[in-house]
Amino acid sequence: MHHIKKEILLLFPRAEFGAPCNEREIAEAGAELGKPLPREIGLLYSHFNGIFVPGSSEKLFPLLRKHGNTSLVSITQFLRQEPWARGIDDVVFFGMSRQNMYWGADNKPSPQVVEFSHEIEAPRVVAKSIMEAYRMDQAWNR
Repeated sequence: MHHIKKEILLLFPRAEFGAPCNEREIAEAGAELGKPLPREIGLLYSHFNGIFVPGSSEKLFPLLRKHGNTSLVSITQFLRQEPWARGIDDVVFFGMSRQNMYWGADNKPSPQVVEFSHEIEAPRVVAKSIMEAYRMDQAWNR
């Protein structure tokens, strides 16, 4: 078992997990957004098509619209077109924190995770990786 999958299962023992996405679906999501998904996001989707924690939030949105109304693609497209949203053109939004902030990641050489909502002017860096953001979010709840 891949170490990321193992850690996700330990971090979210009561979560509901979507079946893994295949490479074609991951490529399709990147095409709909205009560029390939960040590597860490693609890796997560190769193990889970969504992570929902009951009583909390979606830690990983389903990838494509065909899996429901909310998806990584639909949320990212929605946020990018909002007039109040600035500085997020290269960010792919993959899930939400316990504080109901959108989490996103980019494809920069040194990737980072940002949080964003209509309540803040620009995205804020919260972690250097998705796994770090997940760990911090879980620690906040303890």
